[in-house]
Amino acid sequence: MLRKFRIKTRLLLSFFIIVFFTLIVGLTGFTRLISLGDAAVRTINNVSVLNDAYDYNIAIDAGIYGMLYTSDNTLTYYVLQTTKEYTEGFLTYLNEYLQLQDQFGDVFSPGEKQDMANLLEMYESNYIPVVNEIFDMVEKGRREEALVVYVNRFTPIFDTFIYSINSVFMENLDYSITETARNNESSTISAYLMLGVALLSLIVSIILALTVTRSIAVPLTGLETAAGKVANGELDVQFEISQSNDEIAHLSQKLDDTLLRLNQVQHLRLEAVKAKLEKEKAEAANRTKSGFLATMSHEIRTPMNAIIGIAQIQLQKENLPDDYATALEKIFSSGNSLLGIINDILDMSKIETGKMELNPAEYDVPSLINDAVLLNVVRIGSRPIEFELELDETLPSRLYGDELRLKQILNNLLSNAIKYTEKGRVKLSVAHVTRGEVPPSGGDITLRFVIEDTGQGMKREDQEKLFSEYARFNAEANRSTEGTGLGLNITKKLIDMMGGTIAVESVYGQGSVFTVTVLQKAVQCAPIGAELAQRLCNFTFIGEKQTAKLQIKRDPMPYGSVMVVDDLETNLYVAEGMLLPYKLNIETANSGFAAIEKIEAASNSGKTYDIIFMDHMMPKMDGIETTEKLRAMGYRGVIVALTANAMTGNDALFERHGFDGFIPKPIDVQHLNTVLNKFIRDKYPQEAEKYKMSAATPQPKATPDETKAKLLHIFRRDAEKAVLTLRETASHRSDIKLLTTTAHAMKSALANIGEGEKSKEAAALEQAGLNGDRNFIAENVYNFIKTLESLIKEIGSAEAAAADAAANAGGANAAAAEDTAYLKEQLNALKTACMEYDDTAAYAALDRLKEKPWKPETAAALENIRSALFLHSDFEAAAELATPFLV
Repeated sequence: MLRKFRIKTRLLLSFFIIVFFTLIVGLTGFTRLISLGDAAVRTINNVSVLNDAYDYNIAIDAGIYGMLYTSDNTLTYYVLQTTKEYTEGFLTYLNEYLQLQDQFGDVFSPGEKQDMANLLEMYESNYIPVVNEIFDMVEKGRREEALVVYVNRFTPIFDTFIYSINSVFMENLDYSITETARNNESSTISAYLMLGVALLSLIVSIILALTVTRSIAVPLTGLETAAGKVANGELDVQFEISQSNDEIAHLSQKLDDTLLRLNQVQHLRLEAVKAKLEKEKAEAANRTKSGFLATMSHEIRTPMNAIIGIAQIQLQKENLPDDYATALEKIFSSGNSLLGIINDILDMSKIETGKMELNPAEYDVPSLINDAVLLNVVRIGSRPIEFELELDETLPSRLYGDELRLKQILNNLLSNAIKYTEKGRVKLSVAHVTRGEVPPSGGDITLRFVIEDTGQGMKREDQEKLFSEYARFNAEANRSTEGTGLGLNITKKLIDMMGGTIAVESVYGQGSVFTVTVLQKAVQCAPIGAELAQRLCNFTFIGEKQTAKLQIKRDPMPYGSVMVVDDLETNLYVAEGMLLPYKLNIETANSGFAAIEKIEAASNSGKTYDIIFMDHMMPKMDGIETTEKLRAMGYRGVIVALTANAMTGNDALFERHGFDGFIPKPIDVQHLNTVLNKFIRDKYPQEAEKYKMSAATPQPKATPDETKAKLLHIFRRDAEKAVLTLRETASHRSDIKLLTTTAHAMKSALANIGEGEKSKEAAALEQAGLNGDRNFIAENVYNFIKTLESLIKEIGSAEAAAADAAANAGGANAAAAEDTAYLKEQLNALKTACMEYDDTAAYAALDRLKEKPWKPETAAALENIRSALFLHSDFEAAAELATPFLV
C-alpha cells in the first residue's frame, strides 16, 4: 500500500505512527512522574523549611550562650552581630513555614494546623522580644541581668519550640515514607505499561522501516553507483532514470542535468586555466619589461652623462665662438630632450608597478610654458597650421609643483594636437583659478590648460576609451601616424596624482578640446604681467631659462679637496671638466681598491677629502661595497654617489649604505653646484668669503675636434684594458661577473664615441653574462675582442695621422678653406631640400659630399644626417644637424 504514495508521504505516514505510539508512552510516564514529583517536592520543601528554622534557633541559643559566658569584648561584639543575623533568618523561615503548611491538608488536621499557627504566633510575639532584650542588655554590659533573662525566660520558650518542631518534623517524615511507598507501587505498574507500549512501537517502526526502505533503497542504489563514478571523475556515466513521479525520479533527472552542467563547467575550467596561464605569461612579461626598462635607464644615462656633461663644460668657456655655442646648446638641449624621452619610457614601468612619485619643487611658470611650446612648435614643420598661445596676465610667475610632470602632460597633449591636425589651428590657453582672494604661500592654486585643435576629432565611442592603454583611433586616417598610444594613459594618471581633472570635447572631423586642471602650491611672487605674457605669445622668450641654468654662478673653492672614483676614464674626464671652474684640488681613482688606498695614504699623511664622488657600478668592488668598507675602517668624510640609475628610492638605498647623498648621471651642473656649496663652501665660511669675489680661472678653449680626439684617446685606453680583462676571464671561464661588468663598461664607452653596432655586441655579451649563458659568451667573446682590437688600431692610426697632419697644417689651410666652402654649399642645399621634404635632392647632396675625405668629426656628422634621413625619415632632425656648419 505504501508504494502508492510518494516518498515524502510514505515517510510522513511512518513518522506519524511512530510518534503516536511514542506519545502514548511519554504521556503515561509523564503523568506518573508529575504525581510523584509533587508529593516529593511538597514534603522536601516543608522539611527543608522546618530544618532551617530549627538550625537558626539552635544558632541563636548558641550565640546568646557564647555572649554571656565569654570575657572577650571583641568576640562578644562579633557574636552579637552574628546572632542578630540568625534572628532575622529565623523569622524569615517561620513566616515561610506558615505559608507552606496550608498545602498539607492531607498530613495535618485543621485543629493541628491551628495549634501550630497559634504556637508560632505566640513564639514570635514572646520569643523575639526576649531575644532583643538580651541583646540590649549585652550591649549595655549588663551580663548578669541578661543571664537571668536567658535562664528564666528564654530557655523555657526555646525548649517548647524545639519540642514542637521535632513533633511536626517526625509527622512529616512518616507521611513522606508512606506516600513514597504508595507512589513506588504505582511507578512499577506504570513502568511495565510503558515497556509494553515501547515494544509495540518498536515492532511497528521496524515493519514501517523495512517497507519504506524497500521502496526507496533499490532505486537509490543505482543513483549511488552513478554518483560514485562521478566523484571519481567519470563524467560520461549512464544510468536508468526512474519513470515514477516521486522524488527519486526527480533526483535522477537532476543528476542527469548535473552531469551535463559538469561537462560544461569542465570545459569552462579548461578555458579559465588557459586564460590564467596567458595572464601569468603577460604579468611575467610585464615584470621583465619593467626590469629591462629599469636597467636601460642606467645604461642609456651612462653615455648621456658624457654627451651632456661635455656640452656643459664647453659652454662654460669664455669667448666661445657663436657657431660653437649654438651647436653645443643644441647638443645640450637635444641631450636633455633625450633624457626626457627616457624618463617617459620609464613612466609606464613605474605606473604599472605603483612606483610613480611626484617630485615637487619651486619652478618658473613662464619657462615651463615656453619650453613646452617650443618643443612642440617645431613639430608643425611646413604644414599650414597656426599655433596660438593665450595667457592670463595675472598668472603667477612661480609655483610649487612637479615641473617635469607638468611638461610631460603639456607635451603629450600638444604633440597629439599637432600630430592629428593637417591644417588649421592649434591653441594653448593657460590660466589659474582661485576661490576668493589669492591664497598665501603654500595654499592651493588650480592651474588650467586648454588645448584646442582643428584636427581629425574623435567619434563618441572612441572618446569613452580615450585614456585606455595603447588606445589608437581612426586607424585608417592614422596609419602613418607615429606613437604607441601610451601618452594619454600616462597623462591621465599624472593628472590624477596631482589632484586634477581632464575633460575632452570632440567632434569627428572638426577637432578636439582638452581641458586640464591640476593643483599647485602658491609661492610669494608677482604675476607674469602683460609684457612677459606678450613675449611668450610672440615666441621671443627663447633661451632665457636654459642660459641661466647653464651659466650659474660658481664660487671658487681652492681650499677644497675632492676625489672622483669611476672605472671609466670618460666619466672621469667629464667630472674633472665640470669641477675645474671651482679651482678645487681634484684627485681621481679608477676603482674602489685604488680609492681605499689613496684614502688610507691621505689619512696617514693628515690629508682629508671634503667630498668623495663614488661611482655606483664598478667591476670587482662596486661603489656600495667600497663605501661600506670605508665606513667600517672608520672613515667619516662625505661620500656622494654617482649613479646612472635614477629610479625612485635611490636616496633611501644610498643612505642605508653610508652615503651622504647622490647625484644622478648625466651630472646636472646645478645639482653639482648645490652639493659643492653644501659640503665645501659652507664648511669653510671664512675661506669662502675670502675667495668669493675672485673669478674662476678661465678654461683654455678646446675645439670640437680636440674634444673628440680626447674622448677617442681616453676610449682607446679603456678598450686596451677591457681587451686584457676579457681575454683573461674568457680563457678561465670563471669570473663571469667581471666579464659582465667589463662588457657593460664597453657598451657605454662604445656608445659614447658613436659606435652603435659595436655597442650592441657588448650589450649582447653583458646580457649573456647576466643570464649565465656561457655558451653564447664562448661563441662571441673572441669576435668582440677582435672588434675592440681593430678599433684600437684604427684610433691609433688616426692619432698618428692627426700628428702628421698637424705638422703639415700650414700647406693644407688653403685646401681646407676650399673644402669648407664646398661643405657649406652642399649642406645648404641639403637643408633647403629637407625643409621642402624633397628626399631626392637631399640624398643627392649627401652623395656629392661622399666624394671628398672629411675630418672624423665632419664625417661623423654627415653619417648622423644620413642616418636621420635613411633610417628615420626625420627631415627636421637632418636640417637641424646641418645648421651648425652653415653659421
